[in-house]
Formats: sequence, structure tokens, C-alpha cells
Amino acid sequence: PGHQLELLQTVYNSTRNSNTKVVLVLINGGAIDISWAKDNVNAIVEAFYPGEMGGPAVVNVLSGNTPIAGKLPYTIYNVSLMTDRPTIMDMSLRD
Repeated sequence: PGHQLELLQTVYNSTRNSNTKVVLVLINGGAIDISWAKDNVNAIVEAFYPGEMGGPAVVNVLSGNTPIAGKLPYTIYNVSLMTDRPTIMDMSLRD
């Protein structure tokens, strides 16, 4: 896990001088910091735990055979919400 950002940056840097688009597909079960990817890659697809048919489902999304749509039942906040708070008990969403 410690080298995933390094791998992503290497892929991104190898395609900088071409028309190749970089899409990050996330397969995870919790919050992760994707701030670098958000600012650099062309698209991010969050697959969470996609299950047995996850591979074909992701391929269908990436190839355009399945329209990308949907809403999450929760909000994913920017990492600054956690880093700028004095304690984890401070849950106010307004300054």
C-alpha cells in the first residue's frame, strides 16, 4: 500500500506528453487521501468493494457501456475538514 501513490505518479508522468488519459479506479472500503489524484488525473472512479462482478462492471463504466450515475448515502469530505479541526470531537461543519 505504501507505494500506490508513487505508482500513480509514475503512470501519470509517463503519459504527460501524450493524449493518453489517466483514470484512477479505487477499490477500497474506507476513506483515503486522493488529493494528489484529484488535482492531476483525468477521472476517478470509486468502485468500493465491487463484488464478484466488479471487474466487468468497472470495464463497462470505463468503456462507456454503462452510464456513470449514482449518489452515495453519505458525504465524503475533503481531507482539510479533518486536518484543520483542533480535535476529532469537533464536528461542527461551519467556521
